[in-house]
Amino acid sequence: SEGLKLNLTLQEVDLTDTAIGLQGARHLSAMLQENCTLAKLIISGNDKFGSRGLEEVCKALETNQVLVSLHAAGINCGDTGAELLLELLEKNPTLTDLTLGTNRIADENLNKIQAKLDQNYEKWFEVQQQMAEERAAERERAQKELEEARAREEAERVAKAEAEAKRKAEAERAAEGERAETELE
Repeated sequence: SEGLKLNLTLQEVDLTDTAIGLQGARHLSAMLQENCTLAKLIISGNDKFGSRGLEEVCKALETNQVLVSLHAAGINCGDTGAELLLELLEKNPTLTDLTLGTNRIADENLNKIQAKLDQNYEKWFEVQQQMAEERAAERERAQKELEEARAREEAERVAKAEAEAKRKAEAERAAEGERAETELE
C-alpha cells in the first residue's frame, strides 16, 4: 500500500475477489487517506471485508474528496455497513457511484443511500457546471488579453512606421535644402 499512497497517476484500483479482510482494509484506508488521484475503488467479492473493513475505508473517505466510485458488492457489510455509508455520504459529496449488491442490506437503507447518492450527484453536477463557467470566463479573459496585446503591438508597429516615415521625410527635406544651398552657391 506504500506505493499506492504516493502514486500520482493511478485512477482505479480493482481488488475484486482478493480475500481482503480487516487488516487489508486498514492498509487500504491508509492509502486512501494520502492518495489524491484515485477515482474508482473496486472491493467487490471480498466477503471477509465486512462492516468493520468498510468502516476503515469510510474513515479514510471522510477526508478523501477525490474518489467518486466505490464498488462494494458482496463484501458482507449488511445494514451496519449501510449506516456507515449513509454517514459517509453526508460527509463526502464527491462519492456519486456506489455498487452494493449481495450485501443483505434492507430496502429501506438502500433507498436512503440512493437518495443521498442522487443529492451528491446533483451537487457534483452543479460544481462541474460552475467549473465549466469559470473555465469559459478564464478563456474569455485570456482571449481579451490576447486581443489587447495584439492591438498594442499593432499600434506600436504603426507608430514606429509613422515615426520612420516622418524621419525619412525630414531627412529628404534636409537633403533638398542642402542641395538648394549648394546650387545657390
